Amino acid sequence: MAEFMLYLGILLNLLYLGLAITAVICLIKIYKLLAKK
Repeated sequence: MAEFMLYLGILLNLLYLGLAITAVICLIKIYKLLAKK
């Protein structure tokens, strides 16, 4: 059971990391679009 919780924790960390990276990429794209104007 402990291994399952550890595995779940790692998956959640990867998910949050992916979301954070996606958010940063989106912010950079928006910033570049605003900078062009």
